[in-house]
Amino acid sequence: MTRWELKRRSFLRALGVGAGMLPVLAETRHASAASGLGRLITVVKGNGTRAETFWPTGAGADGSLNGAVFPHVVAPLKDLREKLLFLDGITLRNWLKSEGNTTGDNGDAHHNWGNLLTGTLPGPATSSDGGCRLNAGGCHMGAGSASLDCFVGQALRKKDPSLAFDSLHLSLNADDLSTARRGSGMSCPSWFDKDVPNPPEPDVKTVFTKIFGGRQLSTGGVANEGLWRKRVRLLDFVGKDLERFAKNLGRDDRQAAEAHLTSVHRRQDELNRLLSSPPAMCKTPAAPTLDYLVKNEANVPGRSKLMMDMHR
Repeated sequence: MTRWELKRRSFLRALGVGAGMLPVLAETRHASAASGLGRLITVVKGNGTRAETFWPTGAGADGSLNGAVFPHVVAPLKDLREKLLFLDGITLRNWLKSEGNTTGDNGDAHHNWGNLLTGTLPGPATSSDGGCRLNAGGCHMGAGSASLDCFVGQALRKKDPSLAFDSLHLSLNADDLSTARRGSGMSCPSWFDKDVPNPPEPDVKTVFTKIFGGRQLSTGGVANEGLWRKRVRLLDFVGKDLERFAKNLGRDDRQAAEAHLTSVHRRQDELNRLLSSPPAMCKTPAAPTLDYLVKNEANVPGRSKLMMDMHR
């Protein structure tokens, strides 16, 4: 039982509403919160970026970007300026020898890709991939823990097992496929766990098959329509019950009941809209026709858009 449920249980008991209504109201609460969820997308660019092409200039003293000028690298984000934070002065401490990385501070930063999104020291696995110059035994080029993308994905899948992936690791590499799919700390920032890579996939056709292959997607309508209609009727009952009891409450309790009532009505409206106009968007899109061409950077913008579209 969460604190929210305990408080609502006491409140509803005082109203005379049965505790059986709690799952319905909890679902309404969770559904309202879920409606604001998006996707976590991390973008990692190798070989650095020239500072003057990335950092906005002319930001306000409070960090506001309203009057800032966006250089060309970040110019596509300028319409989202009110939602952006540019964080400067961040140190990758797990790269430093002084923090315990025995292969750090050696001028070969490539081998630290494996720890870029983990915040932990390298794992025990070693590799000479990338020409690490420290010793004949190679560098610690694995990850010390799950990376940020996989950590978040694993947590979300525990809450919603229907999610298909912990993380989709898509690459815009223009090397040959075996090199582009390399799962070492030389070029792989995504890790399921310590020294367990989530290798990058640069071929849009392979990504498409991974996401859509073998899946039965609805071409319209609402799954379990009968169950959804029962929920609408149950929400209608809860709403009328709350309306009736709210009339006999003091101001503060009545406001709490009305806030609940608003959530119930919102959820009820969402279900009614879905039942009256079922979405027809859950169908397999056309497969991409763009071939993977080695060393052809002209294809990168097209591949980037295709991969982002599939990620949605």
